[in-house]
Amino acid sequence: FADCISLTSLVIPNSVKEIGDRAFGGLSNLKNLHIGSGVEYLGRFAFESCKVLENIYCYATVVPSAGADTFIDTNKATIYVPSATVEKYQSTYPWSVFTIMPLDETNGISPQRISPTTTLRKYIYNGHIIVDKDSRKFNIGGQMVE
Repeated sequence: FADCISLTSLVIPNSVKEIGDRAFGGLSNLKNLHIGSGVEYLGRFAFESCKVLENIYCYATVVPSAGADTFIDTNKATIYVPSATVEKYQSTYPWSVFTIMPLDETNGISPQRISPTTTLRKYIYNGHIIVDKDSRKFNIGGQMVE
């Protein structure tokens, strides 16, 4: 999805353990990022040049490993993390350069809704990744959309 200018919101499911190098670099319109609880590693330049990123909701209770270049040239968004992990994120680079706040699930998509599915038709619509199942459309967070 690198350089995909259509994405404004992105949800990484709980089943994902690693985000590869430059996987989402250059998403120039990305404002909200949801990182599932299973993510352990973010690759080099994974979110570089996400210049309008405002909010990152990271559900991981173990701080994901990330290098100094993971968020290079990215807006310094506010990161929401599980309440018990705020201090861990605040003391771990590169997370520590962001504003870290306790996660209030009313601010984001509940991580329980993010789950692996069988291979379904997926596409981008109105800035969101859509999963089409039996003529019903769901965003990748599991919420039905019109």
